[in-house]
Amino acid sequence: MYGELLEELSIIENLFSNEKQTSSAVLYQNHEEQIRLRYIPIETMDTLWNMDFFKEQTSRIFMSSIMCVAKSFDYIRDRLRIPETAKECVIPANPEITKNLKVIIPSALPDQEKPDYMMHANALMLNAIKKTPGKTIAIFSSKRTLHQAYYALATNLKNNDIQLLSQDFSGGRGKMIEKCIADPEHTVLFGTMNFLEKLDLSTIPCENFIFQKIPFDPPFDPIIKMQESRYMNPFMEYALPETITRFLGFLNQFLKNPTGPQAPKNLYILDNRLLKKSYGKIFLESLPEGTEVVES
Repeated sequence: MYGELLEELSIIENLFSNEKQTSSAVLYQNHEEQIRLRYIPIETMDTLWNMDFFKEQTSRIFMSSIMCVAKSFDYIRDRLRIPETAKECVIPANPEITKNLKVIIPSALPDQEKPDYMMHANALMLNAIKKTPGKTIAIFSSKRTLHQAYYALATNLKNNDIQLLSQDFSGGRGKMIEKCIADPEHTVLFGTMNFLEKLDLSTIPCENFIFQKIPFDPPFDPIIKMQESRYMNPFMEYALPETITRFLGFLNQFLKNPTGPQAPKNLYILDNRLLKKSYGKIFLESLPEGTEVVES
């Protein structure tokens, strides 16, 4: 182990030998007690723009359903180093896709710091799942809240002929996805953000999509700290737009899932900070145009 450590440290020394810090590296021990180096470039776009492929193009088009934050391209322009001379255009969402989308933010839920928050959140999730029935994907902010919800709901759902498939309790990702697709009316999928980001959720028939918490990056992550150090106002200029684009990525998968255009699509956000904090308005303005927001 000591030899591995010295080898990794020599790599880090070479990475940061130049004066300009262009990369971030974290040395850590994984769950199998192996020493690993997590290395991520801070900026990649300067390299991309200088590639021959890009230099040879007379025009370039960037398209995505998650580029626009509160009707603005400022964040994506900064991240991708897109010149100010580039033209921009917002294409409205297809109303046939969003007409049955309802965003539900329970204003009466206790704040997440309160000890009774998870009890109320679990009761709301249980009610939503039984109404559908099944056809639900829930994303949790941590394994702690995920485990609390699993232990609170699994038996009750089983008694209603609904199987709760959850990270840490129900086997591998592939098997869980297969079961959800095969029998959506009798299955529910629970996972954390990191777990579900690795899955194509658009393939799962789903009418309820639940965010237990707004998916902000952990502020203590050294990679996040490195990115935030580039901004005068790290929260508003980086953390918030980064969170919104990640959230829109999940929402896009939810809207594309194969339940059919006429099926209701209920997006629950069990985090009343969207209603109480000033940044909540920016978050809600980033939703597809025409989305119905219900504060109940």
